Amino acid sequence: AYADAEQRYRELEMPEQLGEIGNNRGIVLLALGQPTKALAHFEQSAALFAGASLTLLHATTLINIGNAQVLLGHFARGLTAFEYARRLFETLDAQADANVLMLDTGDAYMALNRYPEALAAYREASARLREAGMPYDQARALWGAGTALLAQSQLDAAARALDEATDLFRTTGNLALLSGVLLER
Repeated sequence: AYADAEQRYRELEMPEQLGEIGNNRGIVLLALGQPTKALAHFEQSAALFAGASLTLLHATTLINIGNAQVLLGHFARGLTAFEYARRLFETLDAQADANVLMLDTGDAYMALNRYPEALAAYREASARLREAGMPYDQARALWGAGTALLAQSQLDAAARALDEATDLFRTTGNLALLSGVLLER
């Protein structure tokens, strides 16, 4: 379907849609555990969006680049992509995307065992997500904060964060992630 759509968009000379298809292909490849192939699609799409001054699409694609880089173990590159996306979001009114970026940044720091940085990112994300009314993502941020607190032996604070994440996942009906938080607790 993507190949057919690409052909049609090329014929119609609609390069922005080609970037969206490339980004979507990358998301599918990332979900299939193929971050190297995904990264190639993300980078091509990001260049296209940057060239067309499509800042929101460019920034969201940079988040995908960052996540692919982190999965590949290229943490510095991933964090650099996240920082570039953050700077682009500052020029836009795209708070929801910026909030999720903060959550992804926390995940990258956790993967590096940089617990204080992860905790700071998760706390900021949680506060922003609470304010934005995004309970699913807020629960993810609280889960991350609880895990970072556990790693630093701050057991009481970890229990509070994990309890709040439990309540939110239960409220949103996300049994899979609720189970994960309960295991963490």
